[in-house]
Amino acid sequence: NLEELSLAEEVAQIDFLQSECNLFNNQIEIFKEKNIKTMGWGVFDKGILAGSVSLNRSFEDDDCRSWAPWWKKSNWKEKVKLVDRFPHKDSLKQLALHYSLSQVDYVLVGAKSVKQLEEVVKLKNLEPDKELLSMACEYFHD
Repeated sequence: NLEELSLAEEVAQIDFLQSECNLFNNQIEIFKEKNIKTMGWGVFDKGILAGSVSLNRSFEDDDCRSWAPWWKKSNWKEKVKLVDRFPHKDSLKQLALHYSLSQVDYVLVGAKSVKQLEEVVKLKNLEPDKELLSMACEYFHD
């Protein structure tokens, strides 16, 4: 947040910032005015915006979502319900990726397989419908 950034700037020049950046979390916008290079992570918010998390999904023991306190305490179920009501779910993964690409200089995208990585590259190379992207921003940011 800006307070933490101000404290860090008291001891060093900050040239690069890595922060969560997705349709649910647009906090990174506050750093744009400071001319700091940015890298966003959490593009698909642990699979929620990729459509791979449902309310009844169970996770394997080696998946931190099965045991991590930060996941259990999070509002992931509300986010899944919001995604389920989004009228253009078939485009959501592409919209989520392009939203993050439009907000930061670099994105970190998690992939568990070569197939998932290839899909992300394919989605990156497809131009999103700007009207749908704007609709998604309004829908998830409100």
